[in-house]
Amino acid sequence: MNYDDFIESLSSDKPPAGLNPWLTALWHARKGDWDRAHRIVQELPDRKAARIHAYLHRVEGDHWNSRYWHERAGTRFPEHLSLEEEWEQLVHLALESQGHVRCPPWRAKRRRVVPGSREATRDTRRAEGAKGDPKGASERGVQSYGR
Repeated sequence: MNYDDFIESLSSDKPPAGLNPWLTALWHARKGDWDRAHRIVQELPDRKAARIHAYLHRVEGDHWNSRYWHERAGTRFPEHLSLEEEWEQLVHLALESQGHVRCPPWRAKRRRVVPGSREATRDTRRAEGAKGDPKGASERGVQSYGR
C-alpha cells in the first residue's frame, strides 16, 4: 500500500485488511473515531505509537498531554505544522513500517553531509562493509562498522 491507496481507503467504512496498527489508528483518527484510534495506540509500547498518541491529544486540544507524549516519543511538539500536515507525516512514517518506503518531502532535506568530512568517511565505510581495519580496531577488540 502506498500513500494514495491509503487516502483512497478512507472512502470505505472499514480500514483495509492487513494495515499495521499505526496506520489503523491514523485511519480511524481521520474518520473521526478518536476513541478507537486512542485505544489502539495506547496499547502499543513503541515510539511511533507515542508519536501518534501525541498527535491525537493535539487534535483534542490537550497540548500539555501532547507534549508529554512527544517527550516519550523522543520528538518535539510540531508548532509549525497544521494538524493536516502532521497527520500526513505520520501516515508516511507508518507506511515506511509497512515496507513501502517512499521518502516524503519533509524527510528528504533532513541530512546534509559534507564530502570528505568525518561523517562522510564513516558513511563510506558503512556502505563498503567496513573493509580494512580503521586505526587497528581489531587489535584492541573493537568491532568496526559493518561487522
